[in-house]
Amino acid sequence: MERIVKKETMREAQQREVDANYEAFKQQLPKLLSGQYAGKHALIKNQKMVDFFDTSNDAFYAGVERFKDGIFSVQKVTDEVIDLRLWRYALSHSIRQGALHVSGDFALNKE
Repeated sequence: MERIVKKETMREAQQREVDANYEAFKQQLPKLLSGQYAGKHALIKNQKMVDFFDTSNDAFYAGVERFKDGIFSVQKVTDEVIDLRLWRYALSHSIRQGALHVSGDFALNKE
């Protein structure tokens, strides 16, 4: 019997990374809320909080500039966690394809 090994697609790899970033954010959230980062927007890559910004727009554009593969997450440090994993995949895919056109108000910005 032949064993079929499925190779992970780029989309699956991106989603796995974004999901892992979200889980890392949730684990660190209590500590982040009690410190200087409450209300800031975390830029997350490889399950690490890379930097913090006053607005989601600033965090997003920093992510685009720093991470050419387009795989990163932005989460607001608040006690009301919003899971944007699916949107983050669509965003990273658009960046990779060179088809990203962001309006001035930044999609899903709740500020």
